[in-house]
Amino acid sequence: MSRAVSLSACVAVVGLSCAPPPDLSEFAGEYAFKDVTTSAFEPDPVIGGWSGMALFDYDNDGDIDVFIANITNRPNHLYENDGSGNFSEVSNAAGVRFTADNSVGAGVGDFDNDGRLDVLIARQLDLGGEEGRQSVRYLKNMGPDEQG
Repeated sequence: MSRAVSLSACVAVVGLSCAPPPDLSEFAGEYAFKDVTTSAFEPDPVIGGWSGMALFDYDNDGDIDVFIANITNRPNHLYENDGSGNFSEVSNAAGVRFTADNSVGAGVGDFDNDGRLDVLIARQLDLGGEEGRQSVRYLKNMGPDEQG
């Protein structure tokens, strides 16, 4: 089982593709995991260089959604959980799909005490010759009506 865990950790922690995931059926047991990524995520999350994620209920429907912060000029992604463990990409509709941000992490909390979880995105900006500096983008969750 350690072989499967180490490969998964390589992919999950540093965002590198080390090798194809092993066939986990050999580990089938009471608490075995099965890779269902391609059937659970729509579209399949082809993500390069991501450096952080946040798991939270962005739409207050009682299930956990997934935000992925991407670096290297790739867009951030927000996947909405339908409550059955299937995820749909909703980044554009939710207003979080920034492409040139070089996002390096994300934090979540109800920062304004309105009952909706907001997102802070840490970004590394290219300041044209200066050392890159960290900057934060604060995304206030306005709810489904966008009025807050």
